Amino acid sequence: MSNGNGSRKQWWVKLLVAVVIVFAIGWWTGRAGPQTRVGELTAELAAVQARAETAEAANARALARIGLLQTQVQLMQAAIELDQRNFGIANRQVIAAREALAGVDIDALGLDAEQVQALKAALAETDLTVATDLAEQRQVLVGLIARVQALLPSD
Repeated sequence: MSNGNGSRKQWWVKLLVAVVIVFAIGWWTGRAGPQTRVGELTAELAAVQARAETAEAANARALARIGLLQTQVQLMQAAIELDQRNFGIANRQVIAAREALAGVDIDALGLDAEQVQALKAALAETDLTVATDLAEQRQVLVGLIARVQALLPSD
């Protein structure tokens, strides 16, 4: 009888070892799947973040370019108003140009800070007054428009 008990114990031990092995394989396989998915999702998130940063930089460049264009348009409007002898309106256009330029993110476009500061100072000094000969004031505005144009990126 001891021979029968021994074979039963061996059978149970073999069964128990087989169950443990199957459980370990299942546990290991089940654990590897989510880790792989987490890795995939982490890589996808990094790619999305990179695209978002690129889009934000492009948006900042576009907004800065728009600010420069607004500055230029305001100065052109000032020149038109000056030619029509609307000195008050022309001065308001210069002030609007100054405000538009103040909102430009110079780092987004990689502009030279000294050039922008010099342009801001020139705008601050610009005061269009009543005069019979508008040529000098017109030249000031044309020069300011050209300086803004020179700041605009070519893209």
